Amino acid sequence: MAKTPAERQRQRRERLKQSGTTRRDWVLEPEELRMLGEICIQRRPGRTPYSENEVIGLLIRKNYKELQKSLANTCQRCGQALPVSECIFDGENSCLLTTVRLKLAIKA
Repeated sequence: MAKTPAERQRQRRERLKQSGTTRRDWVLEPEELRMLGEICIQRRPGRTPYSENEVIGLLIRKNYKELQKSLANTCQRCGQALPVSECIFDGENSCLLTTVRLKLAIKA
């Protein structure tokens, strides 16, 4: 006997749960959704476009690698390794915490 759509969906959710996959719902503005669609197409010219999930996953992985490289430093002023939440030299140009905080801030 054929499975109902509800049964197939339940099995699909169970497979995703067992594999450790998590579902997230995002709220995107119309302009962001348009840009995401363009990214999907423009990142694979002449081929089948990436899915939105693939693009978001790839962007997260790429950003994570860049972040880890930026955090792999030690302050020459106080000697602390990042990540660090506070430093007595915070606010000075020679403080790594100050310069990295400005560098890592997400800018539009």
